[in-house]
Amino acid sequence: MTQADKSLVDAETVVKVIPVFWPQIQGHLNVYLIRGTKLALVDTAAYGANLKEALKEHGLSPQDITVVLNTHGHPDHTGNNAFMKKEAGVPIWIHEKDAICAEDHSRYYDEFHLSIFSALMGTEQAREHKKVFLEFAGPDCLVDRHLHDAHTIDLGDIAVRVLGLPGHTLGSVGFWIEEEHLLITGDSTPGLGGPEGSLPVIADVTAYQASLRRLLEEDIKVLHTTHPFRSLSSPPSTVRHGEEVKRFLSESLEFAELLEARLEAEVETVQREGILVAADRVIGGLPPSLGFKPISQLLMPDMALATIVTNFRRLTSS
Repeated sequence: MTQADKSLVDAETVVKVIPVFWPQIQGHLNVYLIRGTKLALVDTAAYGANLKEALKEHGLSPQDITVVLNTHGHPDHTGNNAFMKKEAGVPIWIHEKDAICAEDHSRYYDEFHLSIFSALMGTEQAREHKKVFLEFAGPDCLVDRHLHDAHTIDLGDIAVRVLGLPGHTLGSVGFWIEEEHLLITGDSTPGLGGPEGSLPVIADVTAYQASLRRLLEEDIKVLHTTHPFRSLSSPPSTVRHGEEVKRFLSESLEFAELLEARLEAEVETVQREGILVAADRVIGGLPPSLGFKPISQLLMPDMALATIVTNFRRLTSS
């Protein structure tokens, strides 16, 4: 085993991947255990996903966890926050800009999701859909501490640095273990999105590009994401190693630059013909090799539309 190979193995022992089964998708969501003398759990999966059983399979209970660190506020990452706090009093830490997502699901839906679902199904149906969303999101949970960029988290013999990585959401962060050259990003680095052909969810494409440029300057040898994201040069995966990390981030940046150019080109289309027409023109103007499907062909069109709506809103208000 080379020294480089050994460093990758050592990094994998510091961070343990814990797949959590989620019946709603008949699949797994990854959460991560950072193992210092204190244990940090990165994300808690979705409400309804059996986190307690997943921990048990790895010889752990909620009481063993010192702190929950959320990469961002989306419900498939914060869904068991309330369970961890109720079951074991575990404190919840998240970036201030995403705290509303975890603390007040009703307000979060109204401020973010309502306009997206209104574009898909009309305002009245979107208001009815809110009930479905609130069931999906689970109980609200107060946050105990706000994370910020350059925040260092002491886990005893391991220091974890918070990297502010806005883009996927405004409060997205990564957790950087410098000694291991290992980064956990959750959804902060979504590449070309999932295998279904939807645009990745990127709330601010400009901020996302800046986050990717920042990461390209770091010496990252192991990159963990929650979902198996696509890239042009490798199959969907939740972990990338060595040079593959740099390629993945570089390809992600190239795509983000293309996407921003397409969004800027279709701003007037939104005003003339509406958001759905503009969305399909944005997607249709991207290279076919990227594998994106139009809104009408997507199983979950709200994900692609979230990217379109939030960025058009940003571009037209600036």
